[in-house]
Amino acid sequence: MPRTMRRTVGTGALVVDLAACSGGSAKTAPPTKAQYIQQANAICKEMNDALDAIADPGSDPGKYADAIDEVHDVIYETATKLRDVPMPTGEEDALLAIYSKVDIITRDLANLGAAVRAADVEKINRIEATLGADQDAANDASNAYGLTVCGS
Repeated sequence: MPRTMRRTVGTGALVVDLAACSGGSAKTAPPTKAQYIQQANAICKEMNDALDAIADPGSDPGKYADAIDEVHDVIYETATKLRDVPMPTGEEDALLAIYSKVDIITRDLANLGAAVRAADVEKINRIEATLGADQDAANDASNAYGLTVCGS
């Protein structure tokens, strides 16, 4: 599998336990940044494991396009799960910036899969170069936040 597909990117979120209050209704407390990072890195490990499990397509263009679709789906589904969870108070801007970078990657992957299926070598090369830079940007932002598994 090409290097650009092997790199992973992630975002962060925390699954917060619901605590019942005296009235019987459930409340969630926003996680601390440390809790968020710990849980997000665990989620990203699952994502990385799923990405690692994608079979190397070899030189078959059809299998390569299918592998790209699988990478796209894993990253998209992970980002969706993470967005459903509350963010630490005051960390919304930083995390939304990371999510935005992940959205760019999923767009790049969708475009790359289409280019591979169309056998458009020029477009494939251009998208792979863009995808690499976009992955670097997302990984750098994740790592700077403390999401070191997500940014690996």
